[in-house]
Amino acid sequence: MYDINIKNLIKKRLAAMPPDINFSDNIGSGFHKMFHGWKNSYNCAPIVDGDFDWYKLTFPIIKTTDKEKVILGLLSNNSYLTADDLGKEVGISEELVRYYLKKLKDKGLIVREGSRKTGKWVAVK
Repeated sequence: MYDINIKNLIKKRLAAMPPDINFSDNIGSGFHKMFHGWKNSYNCAPIVDGDFDWYKLTFPIIKTTDKEKVILGLLSNNSYLTADDLGKEVGISEELVRYYLKKLKDKGLIVREGSRKTGKWVAVK
């Protein structure tokens, strides 16, 4: 029977991942840093499942483009912006803004509340 220190093995694997994901550092500062880094990088929280003697972490990936991030930022400041307003702010066409809004909606990052004329976009937490 082999005695394997799983905790150190996991730390080494996570430390070997790309540093821009910010999973851990050489010291290993815990789950909160992994969760925070994942949330900042992929706009979604890890999923924790388990029982008293085991646990499973799932790190879902929702990638966003730079333009999608800009649109999300603008909508977080003013959720009543129209596609035309967003296009002028970002420097792209209204049609392209609608494309990005649809992609963000399909990814579950935003939802539309209200009608097309008087509604607003709401970021999903």
